[in-house]
Amino acid sequence: DRDPVVALLACELCLTTANEPAKVAAILRLIELLGDARWMLSDEIEHCLVEHFVTAKAIIADVLSLADYASELESPRARTARALRRVMKRGGEQNRKRK
Repeated sequence: DRDPVVALLACELCLTTANEPAKVAAILRLIELLGDARWMLSDEIEHCLVEHFVTAKAIIADVLSLADYASELESPRARTARALRRVMKRGGEQNRKRK
């Protein structure tokens, strides 16, 4: 959906009920939404990615490794990279707490 809030809700539903290829597509859509999301929506997206970190971790790592964000300070790509780094940190911390 073009509405980012509706897209987030659809992705959340997909991540709880769909098969693996659909879950990957939902993770990629959430990552796509991050660049232009306002801070509250971005926080909700990050929370969703952390909740589904087992599925999201490798995808996030791939996205972060494919692009050079260092030269862009306030672009959507730079905001996305910062958000994904926070997800990786929070997701890793969450996994350590569960063990």
